[in-house]
Parts: sequence; C-alpha cells; structure tokens
Amino acid sequence: MSDMTIAFHLPEDCDHRVRAIYDYWCAIRPGARLPTRADMDPVDIPALLPHVWMADVEHSPFRFRFRLVGSAIVRGLGRDVTGRYFEDCFDDFEGSGPYNTLAEVCSTGAPTWRRGPALLTREGYNVKQIERVFLPFAADGESVDLLLALSVYVLED
Repeated sequence: MSDMTIAFHLPEDCDHRVRAIYDYWCAIRPGARLPTRADMDPVDIPALLPHVWMADVEHSPFRFRFRLVGSAIVRGLGRDVTGRYFEDCFDDFEGSGPYNTLAEVCSTGAPTWRRGPALLTREGYNVKQIERVFLPFAADGESVDLLLALSVYVLED
C-alpha cells in the first residue's frame, strides 16, 4: 500500500457529521500515508463522539474487536460491545456485507461510505436507514490496524 493515492469522495448530501469526521481524518492524515491513532485527539471532535466507534484490526487470524463505542451506537445495538469481537456480537458476521466492507477498507486503505438499511442493529430499534463512513488508521502509515467509523441512525417517525 505504499504511495497511497485515495480516490474517495463523499456525496454532497451526506450527513454533516459524516462530512465532519471525514474532513477531520483528512486534516490529520500525514500526506499520502494513513494517520496513526496518535494523530487523533477526541478533544478535537466532541460533538461527534456519540456516533463514533473504533475497531482494532487483528491480522492473525483476521478479525475485528470494538475498541470504543459511542453512546448513540450503544443505543442502536442495544448494548455496549466495547472490547468484544464482532463475531461474538453478530450472528454470521464473517462473510457478511459489513465484514466484506471492513476487509476491503483494510486491504485498500481507502475510506468507504454507505447510506441504506441498517444491517447491525438491535431488534425493535426502528431504524429507517443508517449512514456511515469507515476510515482506516495504521501505526506504520500503511498496514491498517485500526478503523474509525461514524454511524448516524435515521429513526422511523
């Protein structure tokens, strides 16, 4: 993943919080390399924190573990999953659409955005749609070892 040129653009009508976290990620990104966890300071994005979650990426075996989960995400999931592996929280996670998207971000080092049905929420949580962005981080600037995400739930009336 050396000399990483990322061709990624958010749609003009994306949620303002999604735009804000992406702009922040771009601002802390050191040139063509991925930012490290040390580049990020939560003090810089206090209004976004309820919608933020982070996942550690393990490569052997390849899996994801929640590092931090904001309060809006806890509400959407119906529980605090901090410290837990994704496959322990969601049935049939490996090979699912969300798993494949996270794996793609890890292999390409490029952000990804989605708006659509919520795939990983608690039963009975009346979500009309979710909008989210996944942003890669790498301690060495290249090999993704952490994902920063922001998810916004749009609830049914």
